[in-house]
Amino acid sequence: KVHYEGTPVSTRLLSDHAACIAEWKAIRASHLANTKENYSDVAYNYAACPHGFLFEGRGIGRRTGANGNQDLNRAHYAIVGLVGSEGLTQPTDAMLSAIRDGIELLRENGAGNEIRGHRDGYATDCPGGPLYAWVQKGAPRPAAQPTTTPTTPSQEADVSAPMMLNESNATDVDLPSGEWVGLAFQDAVIHSGPRAHDTLVHVTLAEDAPADTTVEGRFYLTDTSGNS
Repeated sequence: KVHYEGTPVSTRLLSDHAACIAEWKAIRASHLANTKENYSDVAYNYAACPHGFLFEGRGIGRRTGANGNQDLNRAHYAIVGLVGSEGLTQPTDAMLSAIRDGIELLRENGAGNEIRGHRDGYATDCPGGPLYAWVQKGAPRPAAQPTTTPTTPSQEADVSAPMMLNESNATDVDLPSGEWVGLAFQDAVIHSGPRAHDTLVHVTLAEDAPADTTVEGRFYLTDTSGNS
């Protein structure tokens, strides 16, 4: 079953991936605070954000709590797209691809072929008009889209000037230990090989880094013509 949030969702999620993570954490917190339902975890098995990330909820082999009653929860998994009834209502192609990623992951682990909207089994508007129209088409994976890295204003402010690498720079370049996009790391090494696509960025997290640390970053290359 495909779901949406059913409440207004901020369009900020489109440009700020940190807002997507905060949204998912807020959904989990609200579900765990629901004493009537007595949820053991967030109700959904997975969630998909506008940037194409698939967030794990209850995961594989766990009964969902989102489909409306126990029979439906036993019969179907639940994946929610982080869109709502107002504000952000239209799923991006990246979000649809992430939902497909979740569907295919579940199928690889025993789920069946049926894909339905929440409303197909329960009296609800979920998953909203745009998502439901996609489900009715068979939930096709969108054509490949250019990959973009979501950023926040604070991340942009923390990123130092780009380090340009090209074929003439064939030696290792050591970056000092410290903060990289707000995350602590030890000795990062950027190495440019004989061809631009041989460039490797290796980052080792500090020993005291939290176990759930996420590393996000970008680097820039120039070819022999000076094109980035």
